[in-house]
Formats: sequence, C-alpha cells, structure tokens
Amino acid sequence: MSDRVLTAAPICGHGHLTAHVAVLDQAIAVLMDWYELPSLEAKIQLCAWAVRCDVSACELAEALVDGVCLGKATGCRGVVRELEQLLRELPAPQTSR
Repeated sequence: MSDRVLTAAPICGHGHLTAHVAVLDQAIAVLMDWYELPSLEAKIQLCAWAVRCDVSACELAEALVDGVCLGKATGCRGVVRELEQLLRELPAPQTSR
C-alpha cells in the first residue's frame, strides 16, 4: 500500500523545486518530532493525506507548516481544517518513563 500512496500523490504542482523540498522536509520533521514517526512513515502519512485532501504533497506540507504550526493564513484554508482533524486522529506518541 505505501508504494501506491507514494506514487498517487503528486509531489509538487508548480514553482521552485528548492522551496518545495524545504517545505516537504519541514513537514516531515514536524511529524517525526510531534508524533515520533520514523522518516519513511512520516513521508507515507503526508502523501496519504495529500491524496485524501486531493492536493499535492507540497500543498499539504505548506498547510501543515504554515497553517497549522505557524498559524499563518494560507490559500488552502479548507486543507488546513481537514489536516487539523487528521492530526487529531493520529495516535499520541508513547512517552518513556
């Protein structure tokens, strides 16, 4: 399934590749840090959400980084709202004691 998800989500629709790579890396880092996901699982999750939201992985990453993390207004307000709900559905990370 993960191969299908990774190929089903368009990576970037337009624009400068370096900026897209940066926002993708930031979004993956957020999922790794907040939810303790391994890198590959974070990438798969991001692509799965992009498919579900019918946007490119870059648009979803931008919604996560700018809209959710930084609270900035973005052009993809509906995606931010859906993404906030999807984040609530992720299991909380296990805390080690």
